[in-house]
Amino acid sequence: MKIVEMDSMILEAMKKSNTLRTAMLIGKWEEIVGKVHKISEVIGIREKVLFVRVESSTYLHFMNMKKYEYIQKINEYLQGDYINNIVFRTGKINIENKFEIEKLKNEYEKKIKDKRVIPKEYKTEKMSLEESIKYLSKLSKKREEYLLEEGYSKCKECGSIFLGKRDFCDKCMGIPIQTVINKN
Repeated sequence: MKIVEMDSMILEAMKKSNTLRTAMLIGKWEEIVGKVHKISEVIGIREKVLFVRVESSTYLHFMNMKKYEYIQKINEYLQGDYINNIVFRTGKINIENKFEIEKLKNEYEKKIKDKRVIPKEYKTEKMSLEESIKYLSKLSKKREEYLLEEGYSKCKECGSIFLGKRDFCDKCMGIPIQTVINKN
């Protein structure tokens, strides 16, 4: 049995999960679109189409003109051909959620400098498989504890860690991406 590197595990998971790709894009949205991240938000991905809510038709038009630039940046970031179109919809942006995410992101970046949760190198090379699993399990538990301290929540249904103050993640609450899309 071969121990797989974390990068290849993440890439493999991304191939299978639109939810993971969506979460990654939410985290990198500012870098992808620049200043318009404040008036837009990623809603979800369905069949290689990224759905984005935009505050006004003016910004929607602006972002639509840069659509192919965004698609290229997204696919480079995700390291694959995962998005071939972006659909922009006008609608009210969840400002409260944006501020919460921004605040938590800033606090996390500030504290991560002081407290390294993920080591720069994993020390599993000279370990047996059982020792490696125990070591990685301890790191994972430490990371989970840190995220929970930093305002993340653990879903009481599936156990996944997500940003927010609820008891259940969107998936377990039965909120499919299709019902979140503003069809106006």
